[in-house]
Amino acid sequence: MKKIIITFISLIIGILSRAQTVNEHYYFKNLSSQNGLSQNTVSAILQDSKGFMWFGTKDGLDRYDGVSFRHFKYDRNNPRSLGNNFVTSLYEDIEGNIWVGTDVGVYIYYPENDSFRHFEELSAEETKIEHTVTAIVGDDQGCVWIAVESQGLFCYDLEKEKLQNFTLKNFPFISTNVQSFVFDNSGTLWIGCYGDGLFYSKDRLKTLQPYISPVDNKETFENDVVTTLVKGAYNCL
Repeated sequence: MKKIIITFISLIIGILSRAQTVNEHYYFKNLSSQNGLSQNTVSAILQDSKGFMWFGTKDGLDRYDGVSFRHFKYDRNNPRSLGNNFVTSLYEDIEGNIWVGTDVGVYIYYPENDSFRHFEELSAEETKIEHTVTAIVGDDQGCVWIAVESQGLFCYDLEKEKLQNFTLKNFPFISTNVQSFVFDNSGTLWIGCYGDGLFYSKDRLKTLQPYISPVDNKETFENDVVTTLVKGAYNCL
C-alpha cells in the first residue's frame, strides 16, 4: 500500500508540473523611441560586465539599466563626448572599457572618468581607422580586432599599445568588405565577407582559406553575404 501511495503522489506531482509548464507565459517588453530609446534603428547591442545593456542606434548610444535610459551623443562643446552619433558596433574589452564603432571610426568610453576618446592611433602600416566599422571582437591574447569598410581588419594590442592593419590585399579572392568575424575556442579566426563567403585563418592572418565542406568538398558559402557569425556551445558556429 505504501508503494502505491508514493507512486500516486509522484504521478500527481508530474501532472501538476506539466500543467505549470504548459500554462507558462513569456512576456516581451518593447523598447523604442516612445519610452526612451534614442532612435528605433538599432545596429548593435551589448551587455557589459556590470549588467548594463548598451544599444547603438543611428542617432546616438544608449545605456539601459532595466528602468531608464542614459543617452550619449555628440556635443560640440564637450571634447569628452561621443564624437559621432551613428553607432554601428559595440565591444567591452578586458579592462571594462566600451569600444564604440561608428560610420567614421572608433571611440572608446572609459567608465571610470565617464568620458570618450577618439581612437586615432596610427598603425604600423601608417593607416588609421577612418571608415565605417562593421564589427569589433576580442581574442584570448588581449587584442581588440576591428573590421572597417575598405580598410580590412585592424588588430590593437592593449598591452603593447600597438595597432596593425591587415588590408587583405594579399588575398585576391577577397574583393568585398569584412562583414563579421569571430574567434573559436581553438583560436581560429573566422571571417564572413559581404559577397565573398566564409573564410578562416589558423595563424592570425598570415594565411587565409575558404571554408570547404567535408561532405562534398565544395565552398559552401561561396559568393554569399555572411552578415553575422556567433560562437555557440561545443565550439560550433
